[in-house]
Amino acid sequence: MDLVFYSPMSGSPEKRLQGVVKSVIPGWGEAVCRTIDDLSERLLQPKNDLSIALLLAEKRRDIEELLPVSSLFRNTRIILVVPDRDKETIAAAHLLRPRLLTYSDSDFDDVFTVMTKVIADYHNPTGMGGR
Repeated sequence: MDLVFYSPMSGSPEKRLQGVVKSVIPGWGEAVCRTIDDLSERLLQPKNDLSIALLLAEKRRDIEELLPVSSLFRNTRIILVVPDRDKETIAAAHLLRPRLLTYSDSDFDDVFTVMTKVIADYHNPTGMGGR
């Protein structure tokens, strides 16, 4: 599985998200892309497996800076954490077509749930598992 974590600045939301990721993917190496260039380079690497992009935006501008590279997210499930509930922020966020849109002040239980489901669905594509 390929997890791409983008966070332009470190802080409390990032630390809490890292905890969620570690609980879902215990062997995750904690690599974080800090710039759009780093993110783009990471997204251009070949992938043969499930790809999830966990994007943490500190401000609306971070979302707007992701839009020009949105074509690099094809075949990638996006989980987007936005900084506020402002209409313009939410509108910009939806342009990235995230699987989950959540807020930086949340408890991230929804991130845990969606990541777990995406991974389970990938490993059991027929949906015929022991759930």
